[in-house]
Amino acid sequence: MRSFKVFLRFWQLLAITSMVLMSQTLQAEESDNELNQVTADNLPAFVNQLSNDYYQQLESLVNYYQLYQQKRDPRGFNVWHLRGFSPAFNERFSYYQNLQDNAATETQQTVASMVEVFNDLDTISTQLMVSFRDSDQAAYQQAKTLTSENNAFLAKQLEEYQLNGEIRDITLN
Repeated sequence: MRSFKVFLRFWQLLAITSMVLMSQTLQAEESDNELNQVTADNLPAFVNQLSNDYYQQLESLVNYYQLYQQKRDPRGFNVWHLRGFSPAFNERFSYYQNLQDNAATETQQTVASMVEVFNDLDTISTQLMVSFRDSDQAAYQQAKTLTSENNAFLAKQLEEYQLNGEIRDITLN
């Protein structure tokens, strides 16, 4: 039994390590395409970039939530959240806040709304942790509702800039 636990722990650590390495690779690729300032000319590129980052982060969050739920391991999810999700999220959020602070006047409202949606990932992840740890259905429902609202908002923004092919519907179910 002990060897099985050691083996299981090894796979958990391997999964966390691979997630961190994968997020670092994605971040290195993204740095080539980063914007310095949002203007009316590059606003569609910003909407596309933030939406893709949102979808990637949400998809990762949902996948790991489901994985650790199957394992019935809320502590493992919490560890992954702190070591895998949070560092990548915080780095991207800081980048988007910087863009928001430096956005051209005519784009500030759109940029602020988009950054707020990206920041909602933090709320969603926290609600999922609470839901899992405390078996709190209200927290899960709040995360599910926020996810649905954000998906609708991002779809509307992407449609506005004729980026319909970038729309994704990621749910917590």
